[in-house]
Amino acid sequence: MADAGTRLVADKRAWFKFDDQVILFDSSAGGKGASGGFVYAGGLIDTNLYLETLNSQEGTSQPVPPNLRDCRFNICPKLQYAAQRALERSHDNAGKVSGNSMAQKEEAAHLEDTNNMNEFMRMAGEPVFYGITVQLRHTASGKFLTLMRSRANVDTTALKLEVVEGGEENSWWKIMPA
Repeated sequence: MADAGTRLVADKRAWFKFDDQVILFDSSAGGKGASGGFVYAGGLIDTNLYLETLNSQEGTSQPVPPNLRDCRFNICPKLQYAAQRALERSHDNAGKVSGNSMAQKEEAAHLEDTNNMNEFMRMAGEPVFYGITVQLRHTASGKFLTLMRSRANVDTTALKLEVVEGGEENSWWKIMPA
C-alpha cells in the first residue's frame, strides 16, 4: 500500500496542471455528418473566437482541425487586475489626476504585473482541481479567453467570447465538473 506522499505525487500526474496546454472541443457542434468542433482563434489581429466543425470522414478515428496551433490554450492561475484598471481610469481622467498620484498608480500597476508573473511561475506544474478559478491564455497570441459584455454574432441570446490582450476579471473561469 502506498503512503500519503506517494499518493500525492500520483495525484499530481493525474490532473491537469497550470501551464498545461488544452484544446477546447464541443462534441455537440455541427449538424448531421459533423463530429463536433474545435474552438480556435486567429488572435494576432482578430480577437474573435470561432468553432471549426469537422465532418466525419471514413477511416478517421479522431478528426483534427486544419491548424491545431490556433486551438491551444494554456491553463493559467487567476491573475489580478485592480491596479491596472485603476491606472486605466486615471489615464481616462488625465487632467483630473495629479502627477504624483499617477506615478503611484503606475508603480502599483508595475508591482501587480510583477506579482502576477511570480504567481504564474509559482503555480506552473501545480494540479488544477474542481472549484479553482483559472484563466485560459491562447498559446499562439498570448491573449486571454474573455467573456465580453456584448451579444455574440451568431447566437444573439449568448454573450460574446473573445481573446483579449492582458486579460481582465471577465477572463476568470471556474473549473466545474460536467
